[in-house]
Amino acid sequence: PWEPPGALVVALRALCQSVVARSPLASRSPSSRSWLASCCPSWMEYLNYASALKYSCAVTTINELDGLDFHCTPEQRLPSGACFPEHGSQVLEQYGFDVQDKWEYVYIMVALTVAYRCVGYLALLFDNKPNSSA
Repeated sequence: PWEPPGALVVALRALCQSVVARSPLASRSPSSRSWLASCCPSWMEYLNYASALKYSCAVTTINELDGLDFHCTPEQRLPSGACFPEHGSQVLEQYGFDVQDKWEYVYIMVALTVAYRCVGYLALLFDNKPNSSA
């Protein structure tokens, strides 16, 4: 039987992991730019730092994989007999995530939320539309 909340969580986690790990704008090394990033102006790469989605996906990925152990069946093992990855920390290391950054990302998300709300409030405050009078 299909359970919508569980399926939704799995789908969102997969989306977040793919956005963080494979996004051309989320790339952690300038030399690994994809074709999409190479056709965008270089200044647009900095817009990635203003995206709360980047940080929320990173926190979700770190939270899910930190301390996780994987167990392989004999059919899933590599030809050398190893099981890769054996630990979630190996996956985090492969994608360049540091567990110590988790709370930093949470604080950045809070700061971005406050900043976006302040900008929205100021935009509404200084809106010059005349009030309609009855």
